Amino acid sequence: MLIFNRSKWVGIERRDGHLVARALLEDQAHGMRVEVHFTLPGLTISRVAGEMPRVPNAECRLALPRLQKAVGLAVEPGLTAKVDTQVGRPGCPHLANLLLECAHAAIHGLMALQVDAAQEQADQRTAAAELVERCLRDIPLLEGGCLAFRPGSALDADVLDRTLA
Repeated sequence: MLIFNRSKWVGIERRDGHLVARALLEDQAHGMRVEVHFTLPGLTISRVAGEMPRVPNAECRLALPRLQKAVGLAVEPGLTAKVDTQVGRPGCPHLANLLLECAHAAIHGLMALQVDAAQEQADQRTAAAELVERCLRDIPLLEGGCLAFRPGSALDADVLDRTLA
């Protein structure tokens, strides 16, 4: 029998030259939302806001102002540790986690923008290889971020094969 359930949802949209991420967390004790604005193409946090309509106690809401410590942080190596020390531990780890979920989703949002740009190109044969190259160049956290984007992966070899052909 299920005794605990936690759901998270993250969505990304492009608005006014920024990527805007919204994240929700719902479980038996928590209901909270975070909205994060990222600059393009650098993915620096330019604005963040949060709400905690349902929390275990009123003291939890005292963590909301800690979200502002994330303004100015870039989506780059070390972000997780910075968010943990500046937002999570002295505030609320759930809010910090939602903020990081937004940052991870922003990387994919930037990739989605790259896909849209690539689809507008006339030469579809090289568009995919160029897209992967551009994403790896423009989104530094991608390289080595998972099996697909590690140096020497099948994807890496496929891109190089098509690029050099």
